[in-house]
This record gives sequence, C-alpha cells and structure tokens, in this order.
Amino acid sequence: MGNYIAESLNTLNEANKMPYPSFPEAMGILGMYTGTVSTGSFTGTGAALDVTLAFNPVAVMIINPTNAQALIQTKSMTAKASFKIAAAIAMATEGITLGVNKFSVSTDNTNGNGNTIHYIAIGQG
Repeated sequence: MGNYIAESLNTLNEANKMPYPSFPEAMGILGMYTGTVSTGSFTGTGAALDVTLAFNPVAVMIINPTNAQALIQTKSMTAKASFKIAAAIAMATEGITLGVNKFSVSTDNTNGNGNTIHYIAIGQG
C-alpha cells in the first residue's frame, strides 16, 4: 500500500509542479504521531460514499493519481470544506466529512468515477 501512496504523491508533485512533501517526508511526519494510522484504497464513484474505519478519524487525505488531485480534511475544519491540492491549491466545497468510525467523500471530482483513490486516515492516540 505504501508504494501506491508514494507514487500518488509523486504524481501530484510532477503534475502540479508544486513543492509537496515527498512520501518519506510525509511518513516522517506521521512517524512522530502516536495515534492510529490506516491506509487503503477504494474505487471512486463520482457520487458520495462512506469509507469505514476501526477508529474515529481526526484527519484524512485522499489521493487520486488519475487526475492528480488530493483532498485533506482535519477535525478542526468545517465538514466538506477540505483543502484541495490540484493545479491550484484551493478549498473544496464538496470534500470530506469525518464521522464515527468512518469518513465520507462527497461529489468532488477527486472522487472520480472508476478511479482508484488512495487514503491515509489518522485517529487520536
């Protein structure tokens, strides 16, 4: 799973020509965290969907390497007002909502129909 996420971050870096952290840098940051971390993938639908977790997430990042986009949501952010990384960095209006033992992905085009979407979810330690 780690290789898919690394490749996805590298795709974002190359496609958008922006200075995102490398995968080792991102994992180094996560390595300092003592909570629960889960990684995985799902197939995008273009419609809202839920991803079930074994813990309550405090932060989630989804990465779509097909269209070189990512969404980041933290517990302190308004639901669906996710930080979007694409050709330009912006705030999404239809992003991610954190819930009890899950996160929900809205209709943002990062959730591309038929695309493989990778995620990193972080829970409190």
